[in-house]
Amino acid sequence: MGVLNSVSGRRLGLTPVIPIIGARKLSQLQDNLASLEMEFSAEQLKSLDGASRIELGFPQSIYDSEMVRANRYGGTWDRLLL
Repeated sequence: MGVLNSVSGRRLGLTPVIPIIGARKLSQLQDNLASLEMEFSAEQLKSLDGASRIELGFPQSIYDSEMVRANRYGGTWDRLLL
């Protein structure tokens, strides 16, 4: 769990990374805390992104259509600072 939080936090440029730890033993706690020291190369991050990528499908596919977007945002989508 700590590894995943560490990866996502570093990718987003957030510091510090505070892992969610569910350790019951001291050795588990030490392993979780040690994960904060892990470094991933750009290639490793790309591989992790590919392995965890999912298709959002319905209903996200509906929200991506121009007609629905125009209705949801009252024709102001192109003026929003996202």
